Amino acid sequence: AWGDDAGNHFEIYWMGFLASGEYSWSSKSPESSDQYWAKYIRRFFGPNTTDLYPAFYNLSKRVDFWNTAFMKRGMKNRRNYQLKPLPGIENPPEGESWTEYYSSVAETAGSEKEKCVEALGILASNMDKVTYNRHNLEVFESIGNLMNKHCDLVMAVGEIAQNCDNALKADEE
Repeated sequence: AWGDDAGNHFEIYWMGFLASGEYSWSSKSPESSDQYWAKYIRRFFGPNTTDLYPAFYNLSKRVDFWNTAFMKRGMKNRRNYQLKPLPGIENPPEGESWTEYYSSVAETAGSEKEKCVEALGILASNMDKVTYNRHNLEVFESIGNLMNKHCDLVMAVGEIAQNCDNALKADEE
């Protein structure tokens, strides 16, 4: 995350670093990760927040989709990546339609968006409850909003793929 991150905000990673430190260096580590996160969230954000850990965990799991949705090979943070071609009426993908080419990522975008919306709801419901470090929660919310819009973009490319296929079929007739 420090030397070769994928362009995501550090807010995605630092909570995991804190947990690593807690379990590596403390002789009185919590017995479970749920206990650790409850303790951490209470200390960092104040005693009145609810269900923040599921929101943090949920959005951190969206990072893989963010990194790979438009990748043909590799990841954004690696030098060997290749972007998928965007749909168009020229040069359709060999042996398949644009819709087939983008089907798995477009389908995944819907469930990814649902998870983003769920996490954003939890974050929004906690904004007025935060006693400390509200800025960190706002940053995480902005990350969630960006990931949510990324899902919209992927779904829109899926629609463009269908429209290109329809145009190609109409052109054949």
